[in-house]
Amino acid sequence: MFAAFPSWLNSLPKSGSWMTNVKVTLGFLELALALKFLSTADMVRHWEF
Repeated sequence: MFAAFPSWLNSLPKSGSWMTNVKVTLGFLELALALKFLSTADMVRHWEF
């Protein structure tokens, strides 16, 4: 989309400390989802973790 409308790039906020908070939050969310996936796979495959 930004290739078709390059003027939209000017409307994006500048990165800063808020971007670090977003990355940390998404990192914890990814870890939680990975643990949930492994927990479900353990119940199905009986890996006994």
